[in-house]
Amino acid sequence: MQEYSCTGFTKKFSRKCNALRHNNQIHHGLAIIYDVSTGWASKNNKDTNILKLSESQDNWSTDQAILSILGKMLQPLMELENDIIIPKQQKTKFFATLIMRSLNSSDPIKVIQEAVDLNRSIQGRNKIVSYVSEGMDMTAKDARLYINGLIKDSSYYKNYTKIKKPY
Repeated sequence: MQEYSCTGFTKKFSRKCNALRHNNQIHHGLAIIYDVSTGWASKNNKDTNILKLSESQDNWSTDQAILSILGKMLQPLMELENDIIIPKQQKTKFFATLIMRSLNSSDPIKVIQEAVDLNRSIQGRNKIVSYVSEGMDMTAKDARLYINGLIKDSSYYKNYTKIKKPY
């Protein structure tokens, strides 16, 4: 008895027509249906040989891994895109550079998340400076210097910087 397998899932079919229908309905014809016993394989309903089958399976796995990584990058990118306040032309350049830098790192998601955290910290600092500036009737520059001085003199800052040192 012949058994047809699907590269999109570990699903197996006893009939070729059911396997092909599954491929079209579930995978939009992008998976490969194959019969291990004979070496027959189909991609997009075209016959191919077994050598192309293994190449296609490798490509399928690679594509899925790439899409998975990009999908994980998307959430922090969208968060940053919604939060960052810079002109459109600079925004496009910023995101292109960030994406390329992250993809050249060992952990692209972490690089993007760090950019989100930095942006959030900058916006938080600006909001705090604005409150102190308005509430204490001083310039934003003076408020920032005053806040930085208070933080640097605090025991929290001293403990924080001890913990953050790499040695």
